[in-house]
Amino acid sequence: MINWKKIVSGLAALFLFSGIVPAAIHKPLAWEKDHPKRYRWSDHVREQIYRNFEILDRVQDMDLFCPNFYKLNRDEQVDVWAQLISMMSWYESGWNKKARMEEPSLGIDRVTRKTIASEGLLQLSYEDSYWRNYCDFNWTQDIQFEDDDIRKTIFDPYFNLSCGIGILTAQIKRHEKIVVKNGAYWAVIKKDHRNNKVPQIRRKIMEWDMCKIKL
Repeated sequence: MINWKKIVSGLAALFLFSGIVPAAIHKPLAWEKDHPKRYRWSDHVREQIYRNFEILDRVQDMDLFCPNFYKLNRDEQVDVWAQLISMMSWYESGWNKKARMEEPSLGIDRVTRKTIASEGLLQLSYEDSYWRNYCDFNWTQDIQFEDDDIRKTIFDPYFNLSCGIGILTAQIKRHEKIVVKNGAYWAVIKKDHRNNKVPQIRRKIMEWDMCKIKL
């Protein structure tokens, strides 16, 4: 019979004395259910969160979503951030990377010179690339495509998610909060907005035991 306890102990000792740090084991995000290949989205989101963690770590209200957040280690906190992004994306686009909605009330896009449209997983616009150098949407290339053509760079989940995380990071840098009345890009996290989805996002994140305060 295999003695797994001894094997685990031996591996732990190997890591300890060799200086090797084992990779963190991350939780699957909500959008991976029934779509296992979306783990690539999850890996990309975590990579962006780690990259911006110094700023994101200033957040003061993550306990609205995960009451035990400030007692978690960094890898666990990154998972909570990633699940937040996943759920924001659900309420913005239904995880449809080709989701698109024109927004006449927002005026004309400075990049496309057309009515502003919210597009992709996090419902962003080409104009975001006008103001933000971390939004790599290429209208010069995409102008040749129809509005719903999957080849558009704004529909690329990795470009879209990187841009969205950059926008959220900038919000945390300014306000140190996720839920704000003024200064939130997305209605789903805007305080008192009719399309606010904070309770629903919290409910999903709270399915993780690590977010529950132990009595």
